[in-house]
Amino acid sequence: MERSFAQELMACLNTDPAYFYYYPDRYGLFLLARAAESTPRITDLRAGPFSPLLHKPRLKALLAQRGDGRVSPEFLRLSDWDPATEHFRISLATWSGEGKDFRWAQTSRRGVNLVLQLNFSAEHLRRYRRLVRPRESTGDGPFEYTGHPISTWRETLAWVRLDLDWARGEALIEEVQTDWLRDARDAAE
Repeated sequence: MERSFAQELMACLNTDPAYFYYYPDRYGLFLLARAAESTPRITDLRAGPFSPLLHKPRLKALLAQRGDGRVSPEFLRLSDWDPATEHFRISLATWSGEGKDFRWAQTSRRGVNLVLQLNFSAEHLRRYRRLVRPRESTGDGPFEYTGHPISTWRETLAWVRLDLDWARGEALIEEVQTDWLRDARDAAE
């Protein structure tokens, strides 16, 4: 996509900090809430493709509260919380193939990619800085690589590079990657 379009899109979306809340099996609540929009009966959900989710302890306990055998998307959405929730910060950036040998730009089309970054929570950063004591403000800590589209102000767990083509109505996922998981695993081994 063109750089000007990516910058305009980022200006529209970067108005407030955005967060992604994670805890184990949260995706199950989300999927069941979507399924309950068209199939509110628990017996029908058990017969459908989301049946395995109903055996997860958290979801099983929630559904046991439903004495009428039905579940609503609202009930599931209101149950969407856990004390062990991690608060990942989401940020946007661009990745450019401009000015580089196009073979090394890793973009399918000329121009820039929009980068959606999943950055670590503040709690993780406090523990990380206490235990690892990375070099300050180098942007190239032990589990990151500045040659990748990482955040400059907070350690990035993973990112997705997207090429949006509004004329065609396409969103091309160029890459989903994390250096942290691989490098932290290697360091632990």
